[in-house]
Amino acid sequence: MATDRQRLLELALRGLESERDRIDNEIQSIQSELRGGRSPGAGLASAGQGRRKPKFSPAERRRRAERMRQYWAARRAGAAPAATASAKTAGRKKPKFSAAERQRRADRMRKFWAARRRAAKR
Repeated sequence: MATDRQRLLELALRGLESERDRIDNEIQSIQSELRGGRSPGAGLASAGQGRRKPKFSPAERRRRAERMRQYWAARRAGAAPAATASAKTAGRKKPKFSAAERQRRADRMRKFWAARRRAAKR
């Protein structure tokens, strides 16, 4: 008789603990939402979804659309706008290495990859 009562109490305790865990999770999601954190459904299930799409005002969408129209018009005309990365790096020269420097770099990379192959075999 005492074992039946003990078993009943153990089952009741497990049920209450699982309910407490569920309530704690709900409290955390509500607190997170109040602090400006994730939405309540953004738990482990949404980890693979990536970032949310930003919401822009109609005025911002118009400004962006106009900038893109200007960008593509300039591209079609053959001149990229000054804000592109290629225009920023146009005045820079590509670094030129001496034959000795190229040889040193090649030797260093051969040594690096040989070590990687040795480590992979182990």
